[in-house]
Amino acid sequence: MKIKVLIILITLIILILLPDKIRKMDIAFSELNMCFDISVCKEGITVGVGNESIKINKENCEKYNWTWDDEKKYCDMRSKD
Repeated sequence: MKIKVLIILITLIILILLPDKIRKMDIAFSELNMCFDISVCKEGITVGVGNESIKINKENCEKYNWTWDDEKKYCDMRSKD
């Protein structure tokens, strides 16, 4: 009887905690996908520029003459031509 209760409790804990981890992974995947698809990248993502890799932050965004959004912490790398 104790084993059944223990198994039920473990199952309930897993079912409660699992959706939160999946949601966080989904958000991270969406941000990375948006970066590669439309070149609007969230702070902290590493991208390749020429022969080097850079981490997206305000300084690097401005260094390459891209547009930085302070409120959302995103760098718009699309061409302004």
